[in-house]
Amino acid sequence: MEDRGDASSQLVLGVDGGGTKTVCWIASLERATSILGRGRSGASNPRAVGLAAACDAIDGAIAKAFDDASLDRRPVAASTFGLAGAGPAEIQDAIAAWAHGQRIAEHVCVVPDFELVLAAVAPDGVGVGLIAGTGSLAFGRNARGETARAGGWGYLLGDEGSGFAIGRAAVCEMIERLESAGRAGESGHEQLLEQLVLGHFDAADTAQLVRAIYAADDPRFAIAHIARLVVQAAVRGDPSARGIVQKTADDLARLVHRLAQRLGFDQGEFPLAVAGGVLTGSDTIRAALRESLRERDLVARIEIVHEPVVGAIALAAQSACRK
Repeated sequence: MEDRGDASSQLVLGVDGGGTKTVCWIASLERATSILGRGRSGASNPRAVGLAAACDAIDGAIAKAFDDASLDRRPVAASTFGLAGAGPAEIQDAIAAWAHGQRIAEHVCVVPDFELVLAAVAPDGVGVGLIAGTGSLAFGRNARGETARAGGWGYLLGDEGSGFAIGRAAVCEMIERLESAGRAGESGHEQLLEQLVLGHFDAADTAQLVRAIYAADDPRFAIAHIARLVVQAAVRGDPSARGIVQKTADDLARLVHRLAQRLGFDQGEFPLAVAGGVLTGSDTIRAALRESLRERDLVARIEIVHEPVVGAIALAAQSACRK
């Protein structure tokens, strides 16, 4: 164990790793809100890229964070890695064993990435975290330490209220119009969503759009990118887009409602930490979500988490202080 007077024993680091990027922050243990260095690298979902590649990405982000902090790399007091795909205990154990072998920190904790969202706003870990990006998932913990999750079963079996679900709904609406040879009496507003989506893919019609999506390197991400266009069209008055936004809010509210009932959050106010581009990037969807929750008699205090790595830093600081 390092001397507590050593500078490295006064540092903690947090990692937020997903399917596209890995973010590492280094902070002071005494002031966890004081970020000393930031680093980024590629994907570190071990189930998507493999354990070795995930560890390489984590290592790269850590190295860049130390460089950004103008510090020589050294073991820190504690670290928390929040990684997509790190739900199984065997994956958590493998990542932790690697981190100990690399002497990254005296204390290492590996958790699924969704736990970071709630930790970022609730120091006691009590409340609900809701993520809606390409996919969707809700996670909660009550004061008794009981946990539960809803959603997060992937685009084939779930991901309701996600960017993928929004984009797919828009494309299916356009396919229906194509197959119906147009709808009589459509206004310019009703065609706005179609115009935005076709323009984004540089497609002349819906048939070309479908071909472009299937030809994409990752059709799922191509569809998810349509979500922001749906929100734009909804704000500008497109009825179809407004309907999709409302369904999105209702689907996400149902995830939260299921957790609230299981964990006892349906009796009073509770923190609802929201993350992912669908929720952090749209006042319109958050407002619709708030109303949909109210209709279910849920009193949620919505707090936006732009950087889930904040939760990793908070968890690392807590574990360091418990030693």
